[in-house]
Amino acid sequence: MPTKSPLKYNAENPQLLEACLYLQEWFSSHSKTGQLGFNQIKTAARHTVALLGHEWVLQMERERDEAVRISMVFHELKRIVKRSLVSWHKDPARVWRDFENYALKIATMREAKQLLKIYRLRS
Repeated sequence: MPTKSPLKYNAENPQLLEACLYLQEWFSSHSKTGQLGFNQIKTAARHTVALLGHEWVLQMERERDEAVRISMVFHELKRIVKRSLVSWHKDPARVWRDFENYALKIATMREAKQLLKIYRLRS
């Protein structure tokens, strides 16, 4: 399955290319039962946050250019996940919602850890 997209996969963002290829491969296949494997969505979310950082899922306020880039990354990941599942899964939208929720939990924990480090340094 090709990764054609409005985003350019180039040297500027090799992590996005790696994340998209990972998700495409990860969600293109299912377990022996024809379902997603145990923790398959959570593992994919954890790996994606590790590759791309947690800012894309939190969508916090930021400069306009950065906000546009983050929004494009978010929509690209959504497109890849849904497109990888459409041939065999009955509800790709639900898988995306679960993936997004897991990524949000992971991102929230990472942001909280960063804030705690800052707070502890100031105390």
